[in-house]
Amino acid sequence: MPTIANLEKLARTRRHEASALLLAQQFDGSAYLSGYAVELILKARICTNLR
Repeated sequence: MPTIANLEKLARTRRHEASALLLAQQFDGSAYLSGYAVELILKARICTNLR
C-alpha cells in the first residue's frame, strides 16, 4: 500500500515527465501523464483528509 508521501512523489515525477513530453511536442502523452499526476495528488489529499 503506497503512503501519502509516495503518492505525492509519484505525482511530482509524472508532472515532470509530462512537462518533458510537452516540450517534445508529444501532446497526447503529456495530457495523459498530466491527468495521471492529478489523479495521484487527489488520492494523496483524500487519504490525508480521511486519515
